[in-house]
Amino acid sequence: ADGQVDGRWGGALGLRVSVRGRANPLALEDIFAIESRLPEGTARGPFGFDLSDEGFLLDFQNTELTSDLGGIRAEGALFLGGGIGFRDLAMEMTDLDLSVTDPWVQDTLPLRGRMTGSLSLAGDLDELAVEGLIDLANPDSTGTLTADIVGTMGFNEGFSASSLLVTLAPLEWRALSSVSPSMTLRGPGSVRVELNGSLYGAGLVINAADLTHVPRGLGRPVLAETDRAGAPTSGSAEGASLVSLRGRVRRDSTNLFLNLTGDLQPLSLTTLRRSFPGLPFQGEYTGTVNLDGPVSALRASADLETSGGPLTVSGRFDATRIADA
Repeated sequence: ADGQVDGRWGGALGLRVSVRGRANPLALEDIFAIESRLPEGTARGPFGFDLSDEGFLLDFQNTELTSDLGGIRAEGALFLGGGIGFRDLAMEMTDLDLSVTDPWVQDTLPLRGRMTGSLSLAGDLDELAVEGLIDLANPDSTGTLTADIVGTMGFNEGFSASSLLVTLAPLEWRALSSVSPSMTLRGPGSVRVELNGSLYGAGLVINAADLTHVPRGLGRPVLAETDRAGAPTSGSAEGASLVSLRGRVRRDSTNLFLNLTGDLQPLSLTTLRRSFPGLPFQGEYTGTVNLDGPVSALRASADLETSGGPLTVSGRFDATRIADA
C-alpha cells in the first residue's frame, strides 16, 4: 500500500491519525493493532482511515475486500469503536458470511448463511437504515432465499424495526432454520411483511404479513413484476397455503408471546404435516384464526370452513410440542 499520513495529538481531541492511500494490496492483518475484530484478508483499491480516541473510521472508495468470509466492493464509511456504525455505506457482496458481524453485535444475529447482492446501510446497530436486494444461502440447510429489504432495524437489545418492509421471494423455508430450532418448515414459498416496534420491548407489531407455502413440485410463488415488494401469491394449486397475519409478537427471557390474527386463504395442514408430523389435523382450511399468549400455553380460537363443513375451535395448547414433534 502507498499513501499519505497526517498525525496530530494534544489538547482535548487526543491523538488523531488520518491516512489516505491505495492498497495494492493491503493485508487486513497489518491493521489488527488498530482494529483486531477485522477478519483476515486483503484490501485493494483507494481507501482512507481515521484513527482517534473514539474509534477507527474506514473510508471505502470503491475498495475491494476479500477473505475466507467472502468479498465486498464498498463505497462509503464504516466506523469501528465500541460498536459498529455505517455512514452511507453501499456494498456489492459476493458470498459474504453473516458471521462477519459477530464481533460487533451484542447478541449474534440468529440468521446464518452467505449473502450475494447489493446492500446500503446508514446508522448503527441501535438504528440502522437498510435497503438491499440480497440472495442468501444457508449452507447448513441447503436452503436459499432472495430478500428485498427497505426500512430501519435495530439489533443491540433484541430485534427492533421501524417501517421495515421485507419481501422474501423466492424462498426455500429451510433457509430460515438457523433462526430457531422450531423452524422446521420445508419447501418453497414467499413472505411479505411490514414491521414496527421491538421484540423485547412492547412487542414487534406486524402491520401486515402475507406468507405462502407450496408443495414441492408445484413451483414457487412469484411477485407481481410491476411491484418491487408486492404481495406474494400462491395461485390455486392444491396443497398450497396463503396466510395473512397481523398483530404483535413479544419475547422475554423465558418465552415467546403472540397476539395474532390470521386469515387462511387457505391453509393446507395436509402439506404442513410433512414438516410438522405432530400436527393433529389434516385437510385445507379457510377462515380466521386468533392466537394469544405464550407459545407454551397458547390460546387459540378459529371460525373455519373445511371440506366437512363449518368448524369453530377454541382452546389452549403448547405450540412448542408441535415444532418439536
